[in-house]
Amino acid sequence: MASKRLEKQTEEEDFISRLPDDVLAHILSRLDTKEAVKTSIIAEHRRIWLLKFVGSVLSRCQSKEIQDFEIKDCYFLRDADLPCLREWMCFAIERNVHNLTLKVQIRMERSVIRIPQTILTCKNLVKLNLGNWDAVLDIPDSTVCFPSLKILSIFVEYPDMVLMQRLFQSCPVLEELTIDGHLKHNENALTYIIVVPTLKILKVSLSMINKIDATAHKFVIKAPNLEFLYIADDSLSLNNSPNLVVLILKKDMVYFDTDDRIVRLPFESKSLPPCLGLHVKIIQLKIKEGVDDEL
Repeated sequence: MASKRLEKQTEEEDFISRLPDDVLAHILSRLDTKEAVKTSIIAEHRRIWLLKFVGSVLSRCQSKEIQDFEIKDCYFLRDADLPCLREWMCFAIERNVHNLTLKVQIRMERSVIRIPQTILTCKNLVKLNLGNWDAVLDIPDSTVCFPSLKILSIFVEYPDMVLMQRLFQSCPVLEELTIDGHLKHNENALTYIIVVPTLKILKVSLSMINKIDATAHKFVIKAPNLEFLYIADDSLSLNNSPNLVVLILKKDMVYFDTDDRIVRLPFESKSLPPCLGLHVKIIQLKIKEGVDDEL
């Protein structure tokens, strides 16, 4: 009985597969959203149906303002689908999106995904999440962008801190910044400087592919309004943070030699200002997985 049902289902799928793309797109546009998506992912070659279906749904939207818009987990996209992806981004930007999430990894071969420049002047954009995003965002020098952006989350692979600082400085009202990603090994220690005067919350978690042989990097943070700091790094320097209330320093691994003696300390105490204890209420040192020390 089960084999007959499977055979019948296969015959139905083969029949659907032979229909023209325009007919399939029309059928999908008439289905409930969840059912249309389920149908469109039955086989790999049907991704074109889903692209047309999404385009059809967006074209019917008459709203001039969108609260939330997310593009996530589109692993089925290919190089040839990048124009559709750009159209989706432009759709959200043109409708004054408030919260935008671009969290996609595409099976690219040669193409570079460029986020539309119009996002820089989006007046209503308050929250932007660029997570696991294989894309490029070009920001001109000495230009104030993102006039209303208060929350920014980014995932980076081997970040260029000059370009990142240009991004941060272009956000005049930024209050919360989250940076995740990976640092590449460098023979010389590098210094990453984060200067954001309006920043209140900062979370930095950048890991090394080869932690044992990695050179220590240093983070210099200049954020006078900072209240909350979470950082997973080898070295930290705080410059003038009189409003800091919560400080969390994390190190995922502690390295030992053959005699079980610690050979590398997770943080440099000299990098913390002497007056830190006058205003900080909570300090957490997360030195080893599952072990927290709170002062």
